[in-house]
Order: sequence, then structure tokens, then C-alpha cells
Amino acid sequence: MQGFLRILTDGDASIFDGISGVTEGIKVAILNEIKKHIPQLECKAYLKIQCFEIDGILHIQDAIRKAMDSTNVKVLYIAAPYYEMRTFTYDEDEGISNLHRAIEILKVAIEIDRGEIVVKGSPAVVKDKSGDKAFKDKLLKDEAAATCALFSPRGWGGGGGGVILLDI
Repeated sequence: MQGFLRILTDGDASIFDGISGVTEGIKVAILNEIKKHIPQLECKAYLKIQCFEIDGILHIQDAIRKAMDSTNVKVLYIAAPYYEMRTFTYDEDEGISNLHRAIEILKVAIEIDRGEIVVKGSPAVVKDKSGDKAFKDKLLKDEAAATCALFSPRGWGGGGGGVILLDI
């Protein structure tokens, strides 16, 4: 299992070394099959972002763009001034550190323009893509993840809610 995760996260295909007859086409097919069976984790954080300049929304958009360009995260608009930051990953620590790094980039960028950012839901793994019930039970024991899940306008179900992708 660790070998497969290493292939997915690091691109390290050394697991195939020493096996004769494994072409690039076969490696791609195996990778695609592995991706179907190892679910990615969804990591989220909830933020309150405000800028008190006259054209504050433009400064907020620029700060969000910098964070998204520098890290592998997406920022979704919930309702002024609330935003959801999310990323998908195979490694829990990598996902949470990506969110922390994006929050720091966003904080530096927005504070230059007299803005402020408040983390309303700490970065946490909120679910895996398979929707496993045991995973949800584990979340109930993790305070940061539970806060993130409760703050979400969509809750556990993943449907409905008023989250829109911020078009910058």
C-alpha cells in the first residue's frame, strides 16, 4: 500500500524497477487503476477575509489569486466575507500543510492592503471521496475537522448549499 501511495504522491515509479516487460503504457494503466481504489482526502479551512480599502474586493481577489497560484488549493466564495479553502490529496499532512501555506500567503497579501483574515475553521481533513461512514465517525472525534464540517453550509451530505467557485 505504501508503495502505491508513494507512486501517487511523489511520482516515484521505482516500484516497477526490476520487472521486465512493464512498458510506459502498462505503468499508466496501473496508475489509473490505483487511483480508482485509493480515495483522495478532502482538506478544508474556512476563512473570513475583509479589506477596508475603497476597492477592497479587488485586493481580496488579488490575494486569493496569489494563494491559489502558489499552492494546490482552490478558494470558494460562500457569502461575504466568508470563503472556503480546499484541496484534495492522498496524504493528510501534505493537504493540511498546503492549506496552512496558502493561508499565510493570503494573510501577507491582504494585510499589505489594510485587510484582515480570520481563520473560522482550522485546516482539517473533512472527508474522503468514497464517503466512508467510518471516516465520518473518526471526524467526530477530531475537533478541528468537526468544526470545519459544521461550518460548511453543505454539511456532511455534500449537496445543496450556497458555495460558488470564485471566478477571478
